[in-house]
Amino acid sequence: MTSTPDSTHQISKVRFAGYRRSACTSAASHARQTQEIEAYASKVGLQRAHDDFVDVGKSGLTTVDRDGFNALMQAVAQNLIDVVVVDDLTRLSRNTADVATYIKFMKQHGVELHCTQWDKPEEATAMLCVLLVPSSN
Repeated sequence: MTSTPDSTHQISKVRFAGYRRSACTSAASHARQTQEIEAYASKVGLQRAHDDFVDVGKSGLTTVDRDGFNALMQAVAQNLIDVVVVDDLTRLSRNTADVATYIKFMKQHGVELHCTQWDKPEEATAMLCVLLVPSSN
Protein backbone atom coordinates (compact mmCIF):
# COMPACT_ATOMS: atom_id res chain seq x y z
CA MET A 1 0.00 0.00 0.00
CA THR A 2 1.37 3.39 -1.00
CA SER A 3 0.90 6.48 1.13
CA THR A 4 0.41 9.90 -0.42
CA PRO A 5 2.96 12.55 0.52
CA ASP A 6 0.64 14.07 3.10
CA SER A 7 -0.37 10.58 4.40
CA THR A 8 -4.06 11.48 4.37
CA HIS A 9 -5.04 8.84 1.84
CA GLN A 10 -3.78 5.29 1.40
CA ILE A 11 -3.46 4.12 -2.21
CA SER A 12 -3.90 0.37 -2.51
CA LYS A 13 -4.35 0.21 -6.26
CA VAL A 14 -1.47 1.55 -8.31
CA ARG A 15 -1.77 0.50 -11.98
CA PHE A 16 -3.04 3.58 -13.77
CA ALA A 17 -3.79 5.13 -17.11
CA GLY A 18 -4.91 8.64 -17.83
CA TYR A 19 -7.74 9.81 -20.02
CA ARG A 20 -7.42 13.05 -21.95
CA ARG A 21 -10.12 14.65 -24.10
CA SER A 22 -10.56 18.01 -25.71
CA ALA A 23 -13.09 19.28 -28.21
CA CYS A 24 -10.36 21.39 -29.78
CA THR A 25 -7.27 20.06 -31.49
CA SER A 26 -4.95 22.31 -29.51
CA ALA A 27 -1.72 20.62 -28.54
CA ALA A 28 -1.51 22.97 -25.54
CA SER A 29 -4.70 21.55 -24.01
CA HIS A 30 -3.44 17.98 -24.22
CA ALA A 31 0.01 18.96 -22.99
CA ARG A 32 -1.54 20.63 -19.93
CA GLN A 33 -3.74 17.59 -19.23
CA THR A 34 -0.75 15.27 -19.61
CA GLN A 35 1.31 17.39 -17.22
CA GLU A 36 -1.48 17.42 -14.60
CA ILE A 37 -2.03 13.66 -14.85
CA GLU A 38 1.70 12.86 -14.61
CA ALA A 39 2.23 15.20 -11.65
CA TYR A 40 -0.76 13.73 -9.80
CA ALA A 41 0.29 10.13 -10.46
CA SER A 42 3.80 10.85 -9.23
CA LYS A 43 2.50 12.64 -6.13
CA VAL A 44 0.30 9.74 -5.00
CA GLY A 45 2.58 6.89 -6.08
CA LEU A 46 0.72 5.46 -9.06
CA GLN A 47 2.54 3.34 -11.64
CA ARG A 48 1.72 3.60 -15.32
CA ALA A 49 0.14 0.40 -16.62
CA HIS A 50 -1.04 1.69 -19.99
CA ASP A 51 -0.51 4.66 -22.26
CA ASP A 52 -3.07 7.41 -21.79
CA PHE A 53 -6.32 7.04 -23.67
CA VAL A 54 -6.85 10.14 -25.78
CA ASP A 55 -9.61 11.75 -27.82
CA VAL A 56 -8.59 14.85 -29.79
CA GLY A 57 -11.20 17.13 -31.30
CA LYS A 58 -14.06 15.18 -29.71
CA SER A 59 -17.04 16.61 -27.89
CA GLY A 60 -17.77 15.51 -24.33
CA LEU A 61 -21.50 15.40 -25.07
CA THR A 62 -21.42 11.89 -26.55
CA THR A 63 -19.19 8.82 -26.69
CA VAL A 64 -19.88 8.34 -30.41
CA ASP A 65 -16.57 8.29 -32.28
CA ARG A 66 -14.58 8.64 -29.05
CA ASP A 67 -12.25 5.73 -29.69
CA GLY A 68 -9.97 6.62 -26.77
CA PHE A 69 -12.86 6.65 -24.30
CA ASN A 70 -14.28 3.38 -25.62
CA ALA A 71 -10.83 1.74 -25.41
CA LEU A 72 -10.54 3.04 -21.83
CA MET A 73 -13.84 1.39 -20.88
CA GLN A 74 -12.61 -1.86 -22.47
CA ALA A 75 -9.39 -1.70 -20.43
CA VAL A 76 -11.49 -1.15 -17.29
CA ALA A 77 -13.69 -4.16 -18.13
CA GLN A 78 -10.61 -6.30 -18.84
CA ASN A 79 -8.98 -5.34 -15.52
CA LEU A 80 -5.90 -3.92 -17.25
CA ILE A 81 -5.79 -0.92 -14.91
CA ASP A 82 -6.71 -0.16 -11.28
CA VAL A 83 -7.01 3.61 -11.52
CA VAL A 84 -8.17 6.08 -14.17
CA VAL A 85 -6.77 9.59 -13.77
CA VAL A 86 -8.45 12.58 -15.38
CA ASP A 87 -7.64 16.26 -15.14
CA ASP A 88 -11.31 17.11 -14.64
CA LEU A 89 -14.57 15.13 -14.55
CA THR A 90 -15.72 16.95 -17.69
CA ARG A 91 -13.04 15.09 -19.63
CA LEU A 92 -15.22 11.97 -19.26
CA SER A 93 -18.43 13.73 -20.25
CA ARG A 94 -20.19 17.07 -20.19
CA ASN A 95 -23.31 15.23 -18.97
CA THR A 96 -23.29 14.74 -15.19
CA ALA A 97 -25.60 11.70 -15.33
CA ASP A 98 -23.27 10.05 -17.86
CA VAL A 99 -20.28 10.71 -15.58
CA ALA A 100 -22.18 8.96 -12.77
CA THR A 101 -22.81 5.98 -15.07
CA TYR A 102 -19.11 5.76 -15.98
CA ILE A 103 -18.03 5.97 -12.34
CA LYS A 104 -20.50 3.20 -11.45
CA PHE A 105 -19.11 1.04 -14.29
CA MET A 106 -15.55 1.60 -13.04
CA LYS A 107 -16.52 0.77 -9.46
CA GLN A 108 -18.25 -2.43 -10.62
CA HIS A 109 -14.92 -3.48 -12.12
CA GLY A 110 -12.88 -2.47 -9.07
CA VAL A 111 -11.37 0.59 -10.76
CA GLU A 112 -10.97 3.93 -8.96
CA LEU A 113 -11.43 7.27 -10.68
CA HIS A 114 -8.95 9.93 -9.56
CA CYS A 115 -9.29 13.55 -10.57
CA THR A 116 -6.24 15.81 -10.42
CA GLN A 117 -8.47 18.64 -9.17
CA TRP A 118 -9.00 16.93 -5.79
CA ASP A 119 -6.60 15.41 -3.28
CA LYS A 120 -8.62 12.26 -2.60
CA PRO A 121 -10.48 10.01 -5.06
CA GLU A 122 -13.63 10.16 -2.92
CA GLU A 123 -13.86 13.92 -3.45
CA ALA A 124 -14.60 13.48 -7.17
CA THR A 125 -17.43 11.09 -6.37
CA ALA A 126 -18.74 13.35 -3.60
CA MET A 127 -18.74 16.34 -5.95
CA LEU A 128 -20.66 14.33 -8.51
CA CYS A 129 -23.25 13.35 -5.89
CA VAL A 130 -23.74 17.01 -4.98
CA LEU A 131 -24.35 17.82 -8.63
CA LEU A 132 -26.83 14.96 -9.10
CA VAL A 133 -28.93 15.46 -5.96
CA PRO A 134 -31.74 17.93 -6.62
CA SER A 135 -31.81 21.01 -4.43
CA SER A 136 -34.62 21.21 -1.87
CA ASN A 137 -35.02 24.94 -2.61
